[in-house]
Amino acid sequence: MVASREFSAWTIRLQRGDCVLELLPNISWNKGNAVRRIEADVARRQGMTGRPVYLDDDQTDEHAFDAIVTHGTTVAVGQRPSRAGRRLPNPASVEELLVRLVVATRSR
Repeated sequence: MVASREFSAWTIRLQRGDCVLELLPNISWNKGNAVRRIEADVARRQGMTGRPVYLDDDQTDEHAFDAIVTHGTTVAVGQRPSRAGRRLPNPASVEELLVRLVVATRSR
């Protein structure tokens, strides 16, 4: 049995999405902060920066879109309102895009 202290309002928070419930640390961070941290870590470890790509089908990732929209590629999946720069119609189109990227990368 898990101690109730671990699931108190002081340690986690609930974030509701379109078809998801996310349990997050109860800190003032969001996925945008996480994306920026990952970018900084990649730059520090590899001595390089790249153009981040973020695909999403849920409202819970809008902060990540905001974090990279000026220097990355943001793609909303589906028809929900979004601040993403691009859009794909459905999950099948995401799979098609990823397959094309893999093929293009292997052919270089």
